Amino acid sequence: MKSLEEFRSYCNGTLQSTLVDLEAKKKAFNKKLLLTFLFAGLIVLLGIFVHPFAFALFIGLGFYIYFGPVKAYQAFHKAFKENLIRAIISFIDPNLSYDSNRCIGQSTFEYSNIFQDYINRYSGDDCVWGSIGQTSIEFSEISARRVEGSGKERKEYDIFKGLFFIADFNKNFNGETYVLTDVAQSFLGSFGQKLQSMDFTRPALVKLEDPEFEKAFVVHSSDQVEARYILSTSFMERMLQLKKKMGTRVQCSFKSSKIFMAIPMRKSFLAPPVFGSMLDLKNIEEYFNDLKMIIEIVEDLNLNTRIWSKQAVV
Repeated sequence: MKSLEEFRSYCNGTLQSTLVDLEAKKKAFNKKLLLTFLFAGLIVLLGIFVHPFAFALFIGLGFYIYFGPVKAYQAFHKAFKENLIRAIISFIDPNLSYDSNRCIGQSTFEYSNIFQDYINRYSGDDCVWGSIGQTSIEFSEISARRVEGSGKERKEYDIFKGLFFIADFNKNFNGETYVLTDVAQSFLGSFGQKLQSMDFTRPALVKLEDPEFEKAFVVHSSDQVEARYILSTSFMERMLQLKKKMGTRVQCSFKSSKIFMAIPMRKSFLAPPVFGSMLDLKNIEEYFNDLKMIIEIVEDLNLNTRIWSKQAVV
């Protein structure tokens, strides 16, 4: 996979004109945003001292915001995704495709069964799909929420916000295996493990022989033998290393010859920057490193090594 030094050379050569154009679009947006703040400040002052003019200026501000900074940001946002992010993904691996407006469907997300909450607000973007070596992958940013009540009683709950990743595991599973964040045992020890075994919304608890892995994850499976085939000693080590590399909770399920993985993120994955120069490579390298980190999951979990055939273990 391409190195950071190779990416820097790519930016200084092939991508240079793209970065210059993006910088111009970002400056146009920043300028109009500044004028919006100045205009809003003027309305506040006039509202205090000259009331009749304030309402008319407020209407004018609304039109200016829409045709000024909003339009400028939309132009910058579209160019950023289509001209820069698409180029970075193609540079990392030309076998990958990208659609900034597409995401992994809600039915697929729910099929993974990593999260069992009822979802009635679902959205996403920045879908990447294709193959890394012999392994087919797909990932996108996802926001899954539950909304209850209405009016003053309305409440919203985050179920998941982050990257959802799918890869071919080259094995038709007999059952379903879930590797989830172990909260109960981390806080409650052996009593927490007892509570886990009483979770009737999941298949049976799988007891493994790796104490470090069991502190980080709780495993449920409808096929105990198959779960141990999947979670070999080396695979458990790789999962722990991946969790450490991501710096966040990582949860996954193994169903229908695929691994589904949920990686929560605090910030939007590929959102264009509002501040900082597009000509400063440090600001661009962050996107390269984030994308490369996700795509490298195939290598991190050694998915290109075909340990099994597609036939299920019997």
